[in-house]
Amino acid sequence: MADDDDPLSLKNWPTAEKAEARMKAQKPGAKQVIRHENVEPTLWVTDAELIRRLGVPEKIAYAAIHVLDRELHRGFPQKQRLWASRRYWPAVKARFDLHYAGPASARRTL
Repeated sequence: MADDDDPLSLKNWPTAEKAEARMKAQKPGAKQVIRHENVEPTLWVTDAELIRRLGVPEKIAYAAIHVLDRELHRGFPQKQRLWASRRYWPAVKARFDLHYAGPASARRTL
């Protein structure tokens, strides 16, 4: 899978330019909805942010994360107390790449 096709690739995250273009494209006088977006993806994510990035239904994702947290031998990145009980996103992505795409893909995306 090319980086451009990967929904988790940093290239696919919103930028300030995209947000500004979206604002300019709105019709004058139209009711504006203010949304708070991170312009840059964060490194440390909550489980809710992790699930949003994965694009999996919440109920299924929370159950899977619970299993991965219990089974430490699987090597899934654990929450770090130092970082407000968040997980390091690059490690989570690398773990999924290694598990589902094999070692070559994990080396390419790190």
